[in-house]
Amino acid sequence: NGPVLSNVVFDNPIGIAVTASNSLISNNLIYDNAVIGLKLSQGTGPDIVNNTIYQVAGIGLRAETSVKNLRLRNNIIWAAGGTGVSIANDSQTGLTSDFNLLFASGTGVVGNWLGFTQTTLQQWQIATGKDANSLTSDPLFVDLDGGDNVLGYVLGGVDGSDDDFHLQSQFGS
Repeated sequence: NGPVLSNVVFDNPIGIAVTASNSLISNNLIYDNAVIGLKLSQGTGPDIVNNTIYQVAGIGLRAETSVKNLRLRNNIIWAAGGTGVSIANDSQTGLTSDFNLLFASGTGVVGNWLGFTQTTLQQWQIATGKDANSLTSDPLFVDLDGGDNVLGYVLGGVDGSDDDFHLQSQFGS
């Protein structure tokens, strides 16, 4: 039940798995995980805030096995492939979600709710009744695959240390 704070997690089958928790999960960078970026199972009242999740495939954030009163706010979730947010039918009770940036590109989709895919933020908002104040747009990361143009870890020495998920300024200097 401890907090999960300020981690950088990439290139795993599952980036972060939290079970039976009501913890704060905040300020994490979770990217390029093969199956799920952030997996929540069971628990009541987990607070997911200020995280950046980038998925090339799989699911960015998955709540399953009776997660109750999940709160999602101020997260960037980008599905370049796969699904950004997937909430199982048994984990929808008490869900609050707003002020997120939910973006899909390529073959990615924003979400899955009641077993149905929502390709866009508008479809997600209509299906869930959530995220009224959320946005959808390219978050403009500085250089997500770094100077070597390789995202994350590659066997043989590329380690992801140059991947830059800082946000570009919208204003000139």
